[in-house]
Amino acid sequence: MKINIIVASEKLESFYKDAIQEYNKRLSSYCKIKLFQCKNTKEAEKKIPKNSYVIQICTSSTLISSEFLATKLNSFAVSGVSNIAIIFNFPYSSVDETISISPLKMCDGLLLTIIYEQIYRAFRIINNQAYHK
Repeated sequence: MKINIIVASEKLESFYKDAIQEYNKRLSSYCKIKLFQCKNTKEAEKKIPKNSYVIQICTSSTLISSEFLATKLNSFAVSGVSNIAIIFNFPYSSVDETISISPLKMCDGLLLTIIYEQIYRAFRIINNQAYHK
């Protein structure tokens, strides 16, 4: 499974980059995950791979749990969906689903770190490995 995280945001503090790099390392045994930081909406839209299932992160959408995300990722794998694009910070008209991981507004670096952590947690749940709860 390939997961592309695409955000219209140029700068991340080094401690967020370090955390994301750690989750990249941990996730490498479960999926191929890549972060695209783009300067603007137009550049971000170009990074969305064709034939991807596009999930937009939005604070005002349906709040999901770690278990729900695990179920969702597992259903993608079972049904043959191999490319997922997770986007935020820019409007995009062709999203397949809009979700929220928190109703709180937060900086891009923190949100990215939480997204990575939740994806990692989801794969641990899918594989019945200790991590959550």
